[in-house]
Formats: sequence, structure tokens, C-alpha cells
Amino acid sequence: MTSLLDRANPLSLSSLIHDPRFDAAVTNLQNKFPELLGMPERQLRKEIRRLTGVALDPDDNMIRMKFWIEYDVAMAEGRGMQIRKICAGVMGDGYFWDYLMKPTLLAWVLCPLPTYAQQLDAAVGTGMAKLLEMIELPTTDPITGKINVQLLNTQAKIIAMLDMRKHGAFTQKIEQKNVHLHASASDVQKEIQSMSMEEVEKRMKKLEASERDSAIIEAKASRPTYTVEAEVE
Repeated sequence: MTSLLDRANPLSLSSLIHDPRFDAAVTNLQNKFPELLGMPERQLRKEIRRLTGVALDPDDNMIRMKFWIEYDVAMAEGRGMQIRKICAGVMGDGYFWDYLMKPTLLAWVLCPLPTYAQQLDAAVGTGMAKLLEMIELPTTDPITGKINVQLLNTQAKIIAMLDMRKHGAFTQKIEQKNVHLHASASDVQKEIQSMSMEEVEKRMKKLEASERDSAIIEAKASRPTYTVEAEVE
């Protein structure tokens, strides 16, 4: 965070925001709550509520998001940050500077946004922790001694899901045997109706024999190969 406020750094916020009011707001924050600079987002959110007694609202989140989007765009285009683009649809330019003079809100705005991947990692980590808590819940009522079947089923599903997550899903080999690929259902029905019972039975036996042969071939192919070495006396 120090490098982002260093005017000697051409890529710093202080270099991209050409307005003395920003420097004044940063100085105000550094004098009152320097510990807020660089604080992790989750901790910062709690600390702001503790200091002010008020939770951050959607406008605070929107200003912060637009602030860092404008920073990225300004970096890409090699220009200074435009305050009107940060304020558009949220607040007026004049009120923006009054907003930044509140040190806790400036600290929130200056907290860099996590990447989408980082947000997903955090969400997955939180979700995994919740799943582990559910697995560890007692399945027997301490008073009645009855087993909570519904909880057991839920725990079994969670364990199966976690196992699949780690080892992957079971490979499902589906062999499709299509006879007369271009024949429609009506054509097949007509063919069966025109056959005698004896012919139908012969066709069925032929298909069954073909499936047995395929199964034997597949079994042989999957059979392990052993190497027998002669003993040397």
C-alpha cells in the first residue's frame, strides 16, 4: 500500500490522481488510522464497523469497485484517473471529496479488490469449512438416543462429493451397439412383424452369442500378463 501512495512511483494512486484533495485525504487517514492501510478486507470491514458503529453499505462497495476499475483503465491507457467516472451513477464529484475525507471510508476505497479467482478460492474455502462442520455433527440424539437418518444421508452425500472431488468420478464405459443405424422405429417394427417366431428366436440367440463373444474378448484384453521365469539351480 505504501508504494501505491508514493508520488515517486509513476504507477501509484498519488501519481494518477492529480488533485491535492486526494493527498489531503490520504494524510488525514495516515494521521488518524494508519493501521487501516493494508489491512485485509475482511478484517478491515469489521474494524470500520467497530470504529464507526455503522456497517458499509452497497454505495461504499460500488465506489470502491469503480475506483479500482478506473485505476486499471487509467494504467492500461496511460492516463490519469478521472474522478467523474468513479462517481458516475453513485454520487456527485463534489461529494466524493467529502466522502474521502472520512478516513475509514477512504481506507475502504484504498483496499485493493481481490481478483475473481481469489474470491472463488475464498468462497470455496469457506464452503469446505462448513461442509466439514456438517460431517462432524453428532448423528445420535443425546437425549433420546435416536439416530438422525436424514443427517446421516446428508453426511454420506457430502463425503461422496468430497471423495469425487479428490479422486474424480467413476469412469462409466457405455458401449452402444446400433443395428441398422439408418432404420427408423417403424421400419424395425415392420421387419419384426414380418418375421416368423422361429426367425425371431434365431436372431435373439445370434445377438446373445455375439454379446458373449464380446465379453470374453474384453475379459481377455483386461487380464493381467504374468511373466514366468525359470529357476536357475
